[in-house]
Amino acid sequence: MLIAGRIIGGFAVGMMNITIPIYNSEIAPPSKRGMIAGLHAQFVGFGFATANWVGFGCSYASGQFQWRFPLAFQCLPAIIVLIGIYFLPYSPRWLLEKERDDEAIAVIKRLHGNIGEDDSVFRAEYTQMREQIRFEKSVTNIGWGEVFRTPSNRKRLLLAVLVQVFTQLSGINVVNYFQTDLYKSLGMTGHMPTLLAGVYGLVGPIANLVCLWYVDTWGRKKTLWITGLCMTVDMALVMGLSGAYGSSDNVVAKGFTIAFIFCFTAIYSLGYNSIHYIYVPEIMTMAIRAKGSAMSICCNVIINIVFNQVSPIAFSEVGYKYYSLFICTNLVGAVVVFLIFPETKGKSLEEIAQIFGDEVIVADLAKAEEKIRENDVEEQEQVEETTTHQKSM
Repeated sequence: MLIAGRIIGGFAVGMMNITIPIYNSEIAPPSKRGMIAGLHAQFVGFGFATANWVGFGCSYASGQFQWRFPLAFQCLPAIIVLIGIYFLPYSPRWLLEKERDDEAIAVIKRLHGNIGEDDSVFRAEYTQMREQIRFEKSVTNIGWGEVFRTPSNRKRLLLAVLVQVFTQLSGINVVNYFQTDLYKSLGMTGHMPTLLAGVYGLVGPIANLVCLWYVDTWGRKKTLWITGLCMTVDMALVMGLSGAYGSSDNVVAKGFTIAFIFCFTAIYSLGYNSIHYIYVPEIMTMAIRAKGSAMSICCNVIINIVFNQVSPIAFSEVGYKYYSLFICTNLVGAVVVFLIFPETKGKSLEEIAQIFGDEVIVADLAKAEEKIRENDVEEQEQVEETTTHQKSM
């Protein structure tokens, strides 16, 4: 029953991990897309932290409650999501793809909220979405082959896979899943390992708040490669301290080792944690957004599965030297991001297509907005002239 439950839950989480970043990126305005799309990672981190503290509390219990309650507790957020979905609007881009234009413009107005009498903002956004989606539908084929058909789409897929792969190769989930064993190897006993796991779980969400606040200012590319370099240095410190003092009685050195493990999740949460959810859907066109995102996330999950199987063996056989793998992968990731990743901050999803050399029908949202205002002024002047002429007659 446990295995069956994990399989069902795994399918559900897999679908949400693909759907939520796509949905968030499609409903968010360009200037705030990083923060809104990154909220997915924020609440994933909050979920990890909650799970850690539930586990810590249940470690004091006895009998079947110790493991039944943490499993049953998962029903609460699932019910909240199930109810909350009823109040969510459809993505305006999905509605336009299905040629439900009236519903799309209504959703765009709803997403913009109260913007006063000047409706040129959402009218320009609606025009850009509609024209680009209609153009893409006229020149693209529906199917998995479209992901590989053009050089621009192949580059999108490569970047999407790389950002997901480097996310896992950072070593963050190895630390997340096996941290209690790491604390035990550093001499922590009793309830201390689970208590430290609870505190560790709070560090990431706090650091991620900083990322969400600044990601639309810093940009994606700069944040990723700087984060990669910082994780390289931090992992080197963890490896060095573990190798030198892991088997010693030096309590201070072991304390610093644990502190740098905490620093690792903080650094990761300043960059990769949110950005791998932000970057993948925003570089994809409407035609391949779901398919390309799914393929990249599958790569993420496969590497995660491999590490889950290999890491216990690696820690047992080579111990602290296992960290050297992540020193290398983080360094390589930082270099690759710096050399080939384009910046996407502040651009609409349609404008990002220009970066990849695609033809864009309405290339500049600000110019489209200005043109709509000019047309409104001209129409108003014509109405006034007509009214004045009729009165004079």
